[in-house]
Amino acid sequence: MNQNDEKDLENGIKLITSDELNTLPVSIREWVMNQKVHSGLHKIQMEDEEYTLISLGMRPNPGYQLEVTNVVQQDNKVKVEVMEHEPAPGTFYPQMIVYPFVLTKSDVPINVEGLNQIHTKNPQSK
Repeated sequence: MNQNDEKDLENGIKLITSDELNTLPVSIREWVMNQKVHSGLHKIQMEDEEYTLISLGMRPNPGYQLEVTNVVQQDNKVKVEVMEHEPAPGTFYPQMIVYPFVLTKSDVPINVEGLNQIHTKNPQSK
């Protein structure tokens, strides 16, 4: 997923780690697997919780990563800032297809910023 394996980012928002992904309901896991191949912002509502998936889509090696750089709560909303990391120059990575993503779960609406390299056609795709 990414290198941010901290759990609580801010009041009402939680970063789902790779290990925790396996404990989520099957419907959410299937949704993540289907959506992570599409670059952009994806949201789904389940009961009183909103899951937000920020995905880079397909990348050719694990040198590409997505990092949560800042989380700010404003009123009843949370702003999450993310940054894409590209492979370090001169570093060799195994040639394998990866789908870098960040998955959050919250009980408040989330706005995402910093997606300047991510092209989103439908930010509310389900």
